[in-house]
Order: sequence, then C-alpha cells, then structure tokens
Amino acid sequence: YTEAYWPELRVHRLLLDAYHVDCPEFDLEAPCPRNQLFGASGTTRDVARWCLYEAFDRYPEPEDAHKRIPRVNHTVFEANGGAIGCELLSRIYDCDLDVKQYCALKPLWEIDWMLTCEQPVLESLVLRPKCFGVRWSDEKKRGELKRYYGNRYDHAKAMVDVSSTMAASRERSFLD
Repeated sequence: YTEAYWPELRVHRLLLDAYHVDCPEFDLEAPCPRNQLFGASGTTRDVARWCLYEAFDRYPEPEDAHKRIPRVNHTVFEANGGAIGCELLSRIYDCDLDVKQYCALKPLWEIDWMLTCEQPVLESLVLRPKCFGVRWSDEKKRGELKRYYGNRYDHAKAMVDVSSTMAASRERSFLD
C-alpha cells in the first residue's frame, strides 16, 4: 500500500496546489474515509443506488456485468456536466470545486466495486483513486485493498452472502 500511497498522494497535492484548490490537508489514509464508500455511505447511498439501477437497466444481462461500472462512471463524472462527480470530489477534498478544478481532479478518481462485478451489492460500490484500482486488479495486491477499506470490506462481503442467501431462498420458493 505504501508503494502506491506516497506517489498518489503527491499527484493529488500537486494538482490541488496547481489549481489553487483551497482545501484542508488532503490525505489518502487507511482505512479510507467514509465519503469514499459511495454505496454504503448514508449521504451518497441513494445517488449510488440510482446510478447502479440505471446501469443495470441499460445492461441487465449477466454477460454484460463488466459494462455496468463504466456506465456508472459516465453517469457520475460526465452526465449533467459531472454534477454528481463534482459533489463527490468536493466532499473528498472538503471544499467547493469550480469546473476547472473538477476537470483537473476527476481523472484521478473512479467508481468501482470493492469486490467484483460478479458480486454487485450496493455496499461494494466505492469512489477511489484510479491508481489503487489498477494496482488492486493484481490478485497479489488484494490484501492492500482489504487494508484500505478496513472492516467495511468484511461488511460488503457479508452483504454478498446475505444477497446470495436471499436469491437462493427466492429460487427455492419459486419467486424468481
């Protein structure tokens, strides 16, 4: 984690300085702050649910699961002038961002699954630095992901288990 932490933090701080973003001291501490838990945070859960439903509506088939997160990213960072993304990044940096600042900082971030696209529970939907997502796509680095999210990772896994149990129960009851 520290191999990726310091260079990524430096990039954020350089951009914040270059674009004169007046924010408190920014950090990428572990476990991550609650405002990066897009699907699990009380302040963003409803927006995350709407973005996710929109992606599922567009790509309902299981074989299209890999297309959902790019759709969510489009909805968050591009649709309506990036209004959702600007609000999310303003919370991350704890200050108001203008359009120029938002456009400079948004390439550093992504919405992604904490787990996998085959385990699509709302609690697993996160806002995180892109470089961390790339790094954690390597199975050998998955321990870093667990460290970054802390016990929230276990919570997301538990929600997958609950969801799977409910789906199996519905199937046995002929409800699906």
